[in-house]
Amino acid sequence: MWSIDYLRRHPPQTAGEPIAYQRWINSMMSGTCYVHGAQMPREWVPFYNDMSAESRIPENVRTTLFPFSLHVWYFGGEKLPPGKAEIFICPACDEARRVWLQRHREPNRP
Repeated sequence: MWSIDYLRRHPPQTAGEPIAYQRWINSMMSGTCYVHGAQMPREWVPFYNDMSAESRIPENVRTTLFPFSLHVWYFGGEKLPPGKAEIFICPACDEARRVWLQRHREPNRP
């Protein structure tokens, strides 16, 4: 099982990584959203291997407006055994995602 505590015990090396990744790791270590400055509660969520439901949201939008709004843990296309991951969820990211999806809703799509 993947968890925030594991990440804290084994922090990834971020030197030379894109600044967005460094911010994301720092937020995962501190529990504070780098976009909204909000403290984020922990949540256990299922592993998920298919991001097709999120594919209509451009990656740059997700990482700049609501990086902590997914209630699943996506693992880069790798097939994972059934399980859960402990992640942070930002309530302000959830709201920003909801607003973005509402504004960019495709016709005849809920």
